[in-house]
Amino acid sequence: DNPEVTTGMIRCSHAYRLKPILDDPRFEGFGWDLPGLTDENGRTYDFTHFYPTSSDFRIPSLESRWERPTFTFQQNVNPFNDFPCCDFHVPVFSQRAAETLRDLLEPNGELLPVDSKFGAYYAYQTTTRVSVILNSKKSAGIRLDGNSDYFFDLSEYVFYKSKLRGLSFFRIIEHPGEVLVTDTVRQRIEANHLLGFDLQLLWTATGEVPGKSLKTKRKSLEKLQAKTLVVQLQLQ
Repeated sequence: DNPEVTTGMIRCSHAYRLKPILDDPRFEGFGWDLPGLTDENGRTYDFTHFYPTSSDFRIPSLESRWERPTFTFQQNVNPFNDFPCCDFHVPVFSQRAAETLRDLLEPNGELLPVDSKFGAYYAYQTTTRVSVILNSKKSAGIRLDGNSDYFFDLSEYVFYKSKLRGLSFFRIIEHPGEVLVTDTVRQRIEANHLLGFDLQLLWTATGEVPGKSLKTKRKSLEKLQAKTLVVQLQLQ
């Protein structure tokens, strides 16, 4: 089936942290034991462990050095999972998800093929990093020594509303280890019934504090995923 693509400018009034589902064994992910391309601590660190103290920082490009590896650990992955990820932290998209989101993914990062017993998947290095979008004075978290505008960990995000316009997949320079998305991505995922995504609400333009409403939205998405999953298993 052709993916459903929303045309026109989507009003982005929410920001989410992009994560896989970790509390349901049907959505277990991949693992790998591979040397790092940019970090001596291993391949996962190439995607996640960034703690800059300057806006000059760039997310490392991996594409020219990528050798199309095979996942080391894949015995518990289900082929219906569109976002299994790797080692819990590296974004990994199924072929179906990559095609559905390609027009949003390619301008904002690198789709890096990885082989598995189910065929090709794509690790994703988000290279779009945005500055002057986070109100660092009002945001809360553990700040880095040497520059209080940058964070080791963020517990409360406060964004400038106008700066979200036009964004889909992105990182923020003040805390670039996490991949964030907007309503543009959420709507595409929901419209095409992609499975395995956990979009954790971080901020709303209305000033609503993420909490109970987030849990309700997550549950509604999980019900949709569970219903679709049952249909797929019955067909098999």
